[in-house]
Amino acid sequence: QDHFKKYYDAVMPYLKAILMNATDKSNRMLRAKSMECISLVGMAVGKDKFRDDAKQVMEVLMALQGTPMETDDPITSYMLQAWARLCKCLGQDFLPYMHVVMPPLLQSAQLKPDVTITSAESDDEIESDDDSIETITLGDKRIGIRTSVLEEKATACNMLCCYADELKEGFFPWIDQVAPTLVPLLKFYFHEEVRRAAVAAMPELLRSAKLAVEKGQAPGRDESYVKQLSDFIIPALVEALHKEP
Repeated sequence: QDHFKKYYDAVMPYLKAILMNATDKSNRMLRAKSMECISLVGMAVGKDKFRDDAKQVMEVLMALQGTPMETDDPITSYMLQAWARLCKCLGQDFLPYMHVVMPPLLQSAQLKPDVTITSAESDDEIESDDDSIETITLGDKRIGIRTSVLEEKATACNMLCCYADELKEGFFPWIDQVAPTLVPLLKFYFHEEVRRAAVAAMPELLRSAKLAVEKGQAPGRDESYVKQLSDFIIPALVEALHKEP
């Protein structure tokens, strides 16, 4: 990673040019990949080298986030991951962008699974030739689940965990929205990665709350808030542990 710094000035202008100009529908994956590459390069070279370009890149991402996208647009998922890498690179300097990042991220984490249930004996095939639908048979029921929805949900949950881990007490303002979103997902049996991300986020949420209270960055909250949060999280974790398939 350190050795990449010498190539940075040669590579970054081209990556930014793709991000800003590859706006045709036929270039969606190219643009998505440019986001991925920019954020990985930023993490490799570090905050000091990346800072000026990061600001420009985040302006583009914010503008993109405000435009409606088709459900199959790969940019949505790549953008969620790019934001999280930018956060890892910039640390606390990323906080001013959280108000832009969090609403769509929470929306993705709260996606309901797209499920179709038919009788296992039924002649109604659940579009078995559709790669985006996974089918399982449970008893006398055949269940079809759209995997793209589950993958977006899992990515979003992983990103929430990443933000809580990286920003620590800085993540405090979002705990009251994130905890009620993720705790029920400890028992989200449609997708293991969603459960895994939810589990990984629990200690990060508690640590964020504890640090924010200790450092006086949780207006109107004291130790009782941390206790209340742990009383919400820990029994749910224990129950999920016993029910894990």
